[in-house]
Amino acid sequence: MILVTGATGMLGAHFLLSLSSQKKKIRAFYRTEEKRIEVVAFFKYHNKEKNLSYIEWLKGSYDQIDLLDQALEEVDTVIHCAALISFDPKRKSQLYKTNVEGTRNLVNTLISKKINLIFISSIAAANEGASSYYGYTKYLSELEVYRGVQEGIKATIVRPGVILSDYFWNRPSGSIFKQLAQQKTIVTKGSVGLTTANTVVRCTLHLSKNEQKTPTILVTKIMRYDELAKAMGAEKIQFIGKPILRGLSVIEAFYAFIFRKPRKLSSEIVDSLTSESIYPTLSDYPELKEVELENFEAELKQLSQSYRATCAGA
Repeated sequence: MILVTGATGMLGAHFLLSLSSQKKKIRAFYRTEEKRIEVVAFFKYHNKEKNLSYIEWLKGSYDQIDLLDQALEEVDTVIHCAALISFDPKRKSQLYKTNVEGTRNLVNTLISKKINLIFISSIAAANEGASSYYGYTKYLSELEVYRGVQEGIKATIVRPGVILSDYFWNRPSGSIFKQLAQQKTIVTKGSVGLTTANTVVRCTLHLSKNEQKTPTILVTKIMRYDELAKAMGAEKIQFIGKPILRGLSVIEAFYAFIFRKPRKLSSEIVDSLTSESIYPTLSDYPELKEVELENFEAELKQLSQSYRATCAGA
């Protein structure tokens, strides 16, 4: 049996869909009933509701050690997708608790049971997570996995770039469609490393067949934001510079402090939006040449069309 943590997250849902299509027996570890219902709706969206019969649902959190033991009964592999993604400075303690302590608790349990681990990290963990506190917590999470490897478990670590997906438009990466899949949009002169949820799932499952000594970066293509906007169908594009974004970030910080609102334009995000991404892509890994992948440009076009059809006027 395969245990998928963070099963109601966007990527977790795609792993469930893929594995259930292969008629694998799956246990899905999740936190809230609301998001579990959203995943059920995601299966129906893809006309795969019959696949739900292969999934056993288990509600809980990673600080419930007894429940973790229960979740791992009859399990031979864990796909650890659970993570908090946030660039809000106010959420540092939550980021550490979810990403680092949650992974630590899981790894401790896996060590005692000698269960294999597939760990979904993030490209933000590169360079020891120097780009953001979120990235730093993912880097620390990787260290917890390496500790488990030293204690005898087999692990595969992947670092996806920005993951694009259909249906989950309200999730963090869905904001790209909200911003760029418009007739008129404002972009920076930075670039971003992109991939799709389907690609991450296929590459990860392929890599897990053999022991991986170092994290594999999963980026299909690096695109400038204006290039991405055009690919998504934008007709009129206007650039915004880093100094203006810095000013807006200061104003937003003041507003967030006064009205107790979460940050959406932190200094980390400003730096990310205006920087050039330099990463290896899938074509740089010989071990991934066997994986059958869809054409990225075709997928991007299809996702953009799906967004417009689903969220027109939203």
